[in-house]
Amino acid sequence: TLGCWIGYRWWKYGVVFSPIFTSSGVPTYRQVPGTKVYAGKVDGEDRGPNPMDPPKEMLDELYWLRDDDRKNRRVITHLNRENAFFESKFRSLKDVQSTIYDEFVSHMKETDEEVPYPHGSY
Repeated sequence: TLGCWIGYRWWKYGVVFSPIFTSSGVPTYRQVPGTKVYAGKVDGEDRGPNPMDPPKEMLDELYWLRDDDRKNRRVITHLNRENAFFESKFRSLKDVQSTIYDEFVSHMKETDEEVPYPHGSY
């Protein structure tokens, strides 16, 4: 069972015996130089009916997290660490979360098929 535990921690979080997140509590992530991305009109891409022209160039330091195929182990590991951090911080609020959810669901009809109030053509 120890081998399974070690394998699971390595597969899920990318660590075996070290902590999943740092002593300050924030999950660590890979420091990579930012990638230039463009917002607005870009040749060869459909950016909607009225994109900005000229496009604005921005530096995206978290672009490395983009994983359209959902197969990049570094990205998945980082997201699993962030989820573990969130769960550790909000564990004490589990009961409150379920109470709020139950209250929210109690005010909804299960057969709602349209919006409660029409707004223009919507």
